[in-house]
Parts: sequence; structure tokens; C-alpha cells
Amino acid sequence: MAPLIEVKELTKHYHSARHAQPALESINLSIGQGQLYSIIGPDGAGKTTLIRILATVIEQTAGEVELAGFQLNGQVEQIRSRLGYMPQVFSLYPDLTVMENLRFFAHINGVGAKVQNARIENLLEFAGLADFSNRRGRNLSGGM
Repeated sequence: MAPLIEVKELTKHYHSARHAQPALESINLSIGQGQLYSIIGPDGAGKTTLIRILATVIEQTAGEVELAGFQLNGQVEQIRSRLGYMPQVFSLYPDLTVMENLRFFAHINGVGAKVQNARIENLLEFAGLADFSNRRGRNLSGGM
């Protein structure tokens, strides 16, 4: 059986004076379906960079990544439809309501108006936020 996640020679360079060393250099990783992995290391080791690349949040500089049979380069939408990513930093706009945030992010990610309502309803139910859709982001608890 093919791996669920296959990473070959993954490299990420940031182009700034602060990052003289690459964030990732020639990472190889193979994770099969049902396997549990932990990524550990000191600050600056590239853990968050690796996760952000796998989640299609940022692009790699070099290397190949395949998730669930889809190539990271060229099949981002197929990967995103099968992947969840929860950043450790709160990322809703505090002045917008939950509903306004969801509509905003749906719009910038190209989710059409016809699909938005059903998808937003499902997300609100899944997250247990249906009763809080009019609450401003700044007024949500950390657990929410």
C-alpha cells in the first residue's frame, strides 16, 4: 500500500536577512495510513514550516510531497479537501463575527456562493459554534 504522506528531499529557504540557514533541508518522510507520528525538535528546527508545507499554507523551495495520492505541486485543492489544519495561533479577525469570518475566508479561497451556505452550516455544527455565529471573534473563548 502506498504511503498516505510521502516527502522526498523537501527543502524550504526563506528569503530574508534573518534566515541565513534553510528552514528545512532535504527532509525525507514516509507515513502510512493509520500510523501516528510526532514531530519534535528545538525552536527553529522547522517543525511548523514542515506542517505548513504539508497543509498547503506555504510552498516548499524544492522537493516532492504527495498526500493521499495527490502531488503538492498542482493538486492543492484536492489535498485541501482531505486535510485539516489547526494553527496554534488564533486567526479569526477579532472585529468580525464568526459568520463574517467564515464568509470572508470562503470568498478569498474561491468557495462559490452556492456552496458557502451548506459548507458554513456544516462547519458551525462540527465546531459547536452554530449558536455563536453572530459573536465577534474577540469574544470567543480559546476553546471555541
